[in-house]
Amino acid sequence: GDTFDDLNKLIKLKIDILYIGNDSNIYKPSNIRFVLESLFRKRIPVITSSKSLVKAGATASVTPNEDLIISETIRRINQLSSGRDTTWPN
Repeated sequence: GDTFDDLNKLIKLKIDILYIGNDSNIYKPSNIRFVLESLFRKRIPVITSSKSLVKAGATASVTPNEDLIISETIRRINQLSSGRDTTWPN
């Protein structure tokens, strides 16, 4: 479907919040302003992982701590290779 139709369907579902990922196949410079403005008018907050989208009007940006992800991944690999329990979370 088209981004505008899909957005209108989401709004009709009475969503409380929308996460916009970094997917240039869906959100393009030609439509992101419309998406953000439409959601703003409907008082629907937009969360993203893009600081540039916050500058364009998204409510907030959530950015993963890459150092923490890397160190936790290494720790889990070490646990797995030594035969220890790798149940998540510890």
